[in-house]
Amino acid sequence: MDLHSRGFLRFASTIRRAGLLTLLLLGVDFMDELTSGIPFVGSPDVQRSFGLSYGMAAGWTLAALQLFSLVLEPPLFVLADRYPKKRFVCGGLLVLGLTCVLAGLAPSYWVFLLALGILGPASGCGVSLSQAVL
Repeated sequence: MDLHSRGFLRFASTIRRAGLLTLLLLGVDFMDELTSGIPFVGSPDVQRSFGLSYGMAAGWTLAALQLFSLVLEPPLFVLADRYPKKRFVCGGLLVLGLTCVLAGLAPSYWVFLLALGILGPASGCGVSLSQAVL
């Protein structure tokens, strides 16, 4: 095998990996769109399950997502700029999945709010950084 064919094979391998990475990162964005709407579409069920008023079911849910993100995302993004983004993207996606499970199994409204509060920065860290990498 000459140098020209080895270079071409290496180039083809790089293109294939870049295409796979692009598809994976686009899939992450798609899953984020699905995840972000669940708490709000499910507000009537949250209200019914935990015996809350409409204001608590919708308002506190929205506030939990935004407040934790406002406080935690800027330092996480500064750290992600200094260290490898792969760790932050993978960690954010792992925490995102775990908080979705925790929110689904929450025995009380306060555990549910805590899970949604963590879901906001996890989504920002995993999804926003994956979009930046893309």
